[in-house]
Amino acid sequence: MSVTHSMLGSRFSQSRPWLARLPTSRSILLGLDCFPLPAADSIRQVCAAHPAQQQATSSSAAFSKALTGRHSNRGTTTARATAVEPDEIEILAGPDEVAAESESKGPFDQLGCDDRVTGNLEALGINQPTPVQEAGIPIVLDGRNVALKSYTGSGKTLAYLLPALTLATQRAEEEFLKLKRARKAHEAGTLQAIVVAPSRELAMQIVRVAQSLLPEEAKATVQQAIGGANPARQNEALKKAKPMVVVGTPGRLAELSRSGQLQMHQTGILVLDEVDELLQTQFREAMQRIVDHCGKRREGGRQTVLVSATLSDKVLAKARTWCPQPERVFIGGAASSEAGVGVQQDSTRPEALWGWSGAFAPWQAASNPRQSLQQAESQGLRDEGIPAMPPAVQHAFYRAPKRHSVDAVRRCLHALDAKQALVFMNFQQRLRDTEAKMRTRGLSVGSLHGELDKSQRQAVLAAFRRGQLRVLVVSDVAARGLDVPECDVVFNLELPSSPGHYAHRAGRTGRFDRAGWVVSIADERGLFVLDKFSKKLAIRIPEAKAEAGQWSVQKPAPQQPQQLQSHPAEPESEQHSKQTESNGRNAE
Repeated sequence: MSVTHSMLGSRFSQSRPWLARLPTSRSILLGLDCFPLPAADSIRQVCAAHPAQQQATSSSAAFSKALTGRHSNRGTTTARATAVEPDEIEILAGPDEVAAESESKGPFDQLGCDDRVTGNLEALGINQPTPVQEAGIPIVLDGRNVALKSYTGSGKTLAYLLPALTLATQRAEEEFLKLKRARKAHEAGTLQAIVVAPSRELAMQIVRVAQSLLPEEAKATVQQAIGGANPARQNEALKKAKPMVVVGTPGRLAELSRSGQLQMHQTGILVLDEVDELLQTQFREAMQRIVDHCGKRREGGRQTVLVSATLSDKVLAKARTWCPQPERVFIGGAASSEAGVGVQQDSTRPEALWGWSGAFAPWQAASNPRQSLQQAESQGLRDEGIPAMPPAVQHAFYRAPKRHSVDAVRRCLHALDAKQALVFMNFQQRLRDTEAKMRTRGLSVGSLHGELDKSQRQAVLAAFRRGQLRVLVVSDVAARGLDVPECDVVFNLELPSSPGHYAHRAGRTGRFDRAGWVVSIADERGLFVLDKFSKKLAIRIPEAKAEAGQWSVQKPAPQQPQQLQSHPAEPESEQHSKQTESNGRNAE
């Protein structure tokens, strides 16, 4: 049995008939080579008895063709499957079958994704690629360095997961077949891809998405390596499953690398999700370990994918030694074309420095936090870029003094009839106080803060996703990358520190073109800040009212059309006076 999927139990021996309905290469991937695969004739017999499975037969032939590259001079494709030794199975597919397979391909398959990682998309309600997926997937599949930028909720995760899983699957299969022919199959199990995320929540969200794309028996090929989890259990899972893909946070990934539990020298794909956050000082040492060792001994080096809603030129400059000369896939940003999609080649030459370089090195800032912030601002470190926001989101502010801000949220929540809401605050020490106040006002509420352990955080998030909690109080760090499509309103109980943070918060609602609201609770002093955000983000943030359970938004005053006005006529006395003065000067 394939080492890559050694966790697959003998339970599949009792359901052997479904092997005939899968592509030959798929049974290799799932590590089922210990079972005799059916010959081509028996496969065709099964498909004749089950017409719905005819696509699997042609898919088997086409995929085997892609692996072997063997062609017949008679217009017939001959593919050789080496799943069983010593017997070898030949599967023949005629031109009609290949043409029928091409026509039956789904939109993601047509982009180049492997059907083994796209089979569950329809069940997940995903039928068509979004613009960032349509533009980004082919470039990632081509093996090039890529910088993906698009507004939150636009499908960036699938834009890199689908091609990464496709490449990982095909490379793992090729490795297994090569070693099997050399009778060294026990050496298979190279880690094919690593995804790095700045927070545990985002990392686990990526794991859930990746596993949802795979069949049940292959979910163990994606493993997590996040901080806060039991290291011994993680080590055991890595050793037993030998995964193709590992998703983790910088600290734990670096720790596992140092201990030798995570071998990444041959890893071909490195994805840095929310790369602007990974450039922060607290991740410096861990990120240095990861980028220095990932793909270090791989022939041809590794492929790096940068992902964020705020990929500004300064962020790309700071990350240029991690990901030299990436192709930019910017959707809806300033660098995009008129159609809203931009693909650009970054011609910046990488320097012989790592990660942060030159004037951007954040650890060189002064030890005084206030002075560090000033230096960072002067060097542009806090200019993270401003992400595009979901197009269906509406914005408003509700005027209230700080002492009544919690009541203001409650009134707005009921007036909007919101089912689920995120409430943002800037300081986590005030999260629990706000949570307690909301609970005393009859709201089902939870919060994410630093004092929760991993299991508690997961329980809170699960309860919110299931709709058991109506309100979740969070900070910017805790909510980065949080994906709850049902969230229909975001409250800024404390105003964000920058337009970029405002846009990131706004991206937690209105995902996948759903309707959503961003409501900022502001006193008189906060109105000045909102006015600056409105101008910087080019959005309208009108005042809203929540009276008697009804939500109303102040409409903008109609603009008076500007008309060209002639100079007013001068009185006759003034005209006569000027004429007299003119005549006098002429006489002189």
